[in-house]
Amino acid sequence: TTWGIERGHLGWPRRQSGRSTTWGIERGTRQTSWAPRPGPLRLALLLAVVGLVSHVPAAAASPSKEFDDARAVFRTGRYKDAIPKLTGLLYPQSRLSESTELAEAHLLLGVAYYETGDRGAADRELEAALALDPTLEISTATFSRGAVAFFEEKRGELDRKGREEEARLERARRQQLKKRITESAFVLEKRNYLINFVPFGAGQFQNGERGKAIFFAVTEGSLGTVSLGLFAYQLLRYSNGRVPVEEVEATRNLQIAQITSGALFFGFMAWGIIDSLAHYEHTVRRELDPATLHIIDEYLDETLPGARGTRRPPPPPRPAPRPPKSSLRLAPTLAPDSAGVSVTWEF
Repeated sequence: TTWGIERGHLGWPRRQSGRSTTWGIERGTRQTSWAPRPGPLRLALLLAVVGLVSHVPAAAASPSKEFDDARAVFRTGRYKDAIPKLTGLLYPQSRLSESTELAEAHLLLGVAYYETGDRGAADRELEAALALDPTLEISTATFSRGAVAFFEEKRGELDRKGREEEARLERARRQQLKKRITESAFVLEKRNYLINFVPFGAGQFQNGERGKAIFFAVTEGSLGTVSLGLFAYQLLRYSNGRVPVEEVEATRNLQIAQITSGALFFGFMAWGIIDSLAHYEHTVRRELDPATLHIIDEYLDETLPGARGTRRPPPPPRPAPRPPKSSLRLAPTLAPDSAGVSVTWEF
């Protein structure tokens, strides 16, 4: 910047190039030129920047480098020193991205805990290592005999638990599959239409109405027995067709009882037929009985995928069918000079 005084007048500053500043007074005035020097503030700022740059710390070591250092400490046998280094890499959150390094870190930490006497923490870390890599192997070339034995014991325990869990899941899967199969299984029973016309409650028995069947069987059997019995008595007593005069009235009463019981027999028989037809179903779906379910269950154990080939104990013997509570049997009987009907009632 130049400040000039020309002919005794003060002029405005004129910008010139360069770093020097010239003060001039024309007509015999003295001109002085000087270069600016850094002041104290600028020098202090420069020194502060240089100091900050020189004191910037080196970049933090990577987790893999830290793991290498922890491994080196472990291999020297300084287990107490290795524990905090390995713990810092694994907890509270793992800083190792490689699965192999992560499994090895848990392994080394578990062995370090074992060597320092903390069996509980060692057990936990070895389990974590084997969960990440079940193929881990250690030998006495690098680890102590006690650590190798402890590691193999833990491996065997985890293998046993794994097999047990696998077997449990397989059993649960097969049980669920068997349940779906057995729940969807049923029996379709086809019934004979002609049985509806058989007396003595046969149609009701077929329809599964046991109470009605017993009622019709007993009623019809009783009435039929009475009617046939009276008929047979008269046939045998008056085989020549002649009735004594003094027995005419009694014989007439017997005939009335015979006809009445016979009519009632046929009436109840017709009622039973109508009732059986009203409740008849040609095809009936019903559930499986326990014995059949056991047979199906045993068959599925042998045929389902994953079956071990072990047979279940044989099913208990089926109970013998119980005889009906009551039964009525009619059978014709013939003799040289007579004929009749025998009645057998079991109860």
